[in-house]
Amino acid sequence: MCQIDSVSPGENGLKAHFGETIALTGVFGIAPGQVELLSAGQVIGSLPLTLAWTPAALAVKLPATASPAPHGIRVVVSPSESCTRPIAIDATGLPPSDGGVGSALDVLLSQITLTVAETLVSPGDTVHAMLQNMPVAVPGGAIAVAGRSRWAARPGLGRVGLAGSVLEGPGAGAETLPQGVDVAWDVLQDGQPLPAGDRYTDAPAAATTGILMVPPIEELRAVAPMTPAGPVPTPREILAHVTLTAPAPLPGGAVSRARDLTAPIELWPLRVPRIAAFFENPDYGGHLFLMAPATSPYDGLSEAMRRLPTLLATIATAGDKLERIAWFGSITAGVTTLKTALEKKRRVVMRSQDRIGSLHPVIWEKVYTTDALGLDPDWNAGDVTDEDSRVENRLSSMIFIGVGGRRIDCFSSKHYHGRWLEVRIDRPVAAALIPTLHTPNPTSTENGVTILPHENDTEGFGNTFNSIQFG
Repeated sequence: MCQIDSVSPGENGLKAHFGETIALTGVFGIAPGQVELLSAGQVIGSLPLTLAWTPAALAVKLPATASPAPHGIRVVVSPSESCTRPIAIDATGLPPSDGGVGSALDVLLSQITLTVAETLVSPGDTVHAMLQNMPVAVPGGAIAVAGRSRWAARPGLGRVGLAGSVLEGPGAGAETLPQGVDVAWDVLQDGQPLPAGDRYTDAPAAATTGILMVPPIEELRAVAPMTPAGPVPTPREILAHVTLTAPAPLPGGAVSRARDLTAPIELWPLRVPRIAAFFENPDYGGHLFLMAPATSPYDGLSEAMRRLPTLLATIATAGDKLERIAWFGSITAGVTTLKTALEKKRRVVMRSQDRIGSLHPVIWEKVYTTDALGLDPDWNAGDVTDEDSRVENRLSSMIFIGVGGRRIDCFSSKHYHGRWLEVRIDRPVAAALIPTLHTPNPTSTENGVTILPHENDTEGFGNTFNSIQFG
């Protein structure tokens, strides 16, 4: 098989010059027979190979004498198989003074490949990316590319991935190319770079790196009809920008060539429930009142008690890793504290609705959670009609978990009147942990949230909530 994919320089607006070494990439079989220059449709001579004769890349030197346009390059694999590609040659200007170094670097760049170990990435997991066939930079060293009949990269010299490639020609000993290797990593979404703060990159200038990214954040909701039953991964790309630099053998300074390599990945979203947990006592003690919006997937307390702890543990694992990203909200402490609360023996009641105009009818039920997260409806917690079992005016600490922009408003009077406390999630996902409401200005022990008292004076908010609504 014979196929020329690119010629550099010589196309895409970049003209070659007579006497210059150019790079060809494509598929050339195991051992191509020769490379020919075409002028006005006629073969005018074979071109000497100067570097990197491989099945996928080679470099050839154009003759110093100009010939009529149009021009083409033909690679002959066998007497019966060849491939041809047009080439633009500028016959008016002088050849560049890099002595073929730029074309040699193009050949080396064409051989580099990018691989990722994980293509389907769970929240909090790190993507491990690796550049293979990387040259290593060896400082100094003369370069005499032109005139060599065959070259091959010899790996293993120097620090692979940070610095170049040693090339050997028949009977020529070893010469160094390139002098400098630079790698810069990026992450693309819809072809555009993500902000640097959306990821944490280990070894950002090395050929092997790990990239931790903020996954798409989704609020966990009940599945609506005619919608996918589960999460859908988001496509992104890992990009490596590789630059090779070598000193030119003729005056003119260093020569650099660059190439972008990409590898696709898909990110599973981090699905977070919007849920508020109110406790009878400070420091998350006493009976527990859970409140979720009407869109919650939890249909009643029993289902929530079965499914919530597992989900909270998953979020805690991901959140612990994602906290390496500075602006990402703290979520681990919130979900861990709530999971621990669900595993303790206590009265529990839950409501899944967007707003509750009066907490008076809400009572702590005759159930408690066991270590196995089961429910025991036969446990006698007392008379459920007793006023002490009502939730209203009995809440002293709270946890609120949600995605960015969500909030909950808690009022001291029925039907959303009186003094009220606003708790808002400011970061992509966060948890407000308020160990006591018995203060005029409650605060969260975790970041990423805003807590605002409204129409308040010197009184605290403990044992005052009579109505609540999600915002």
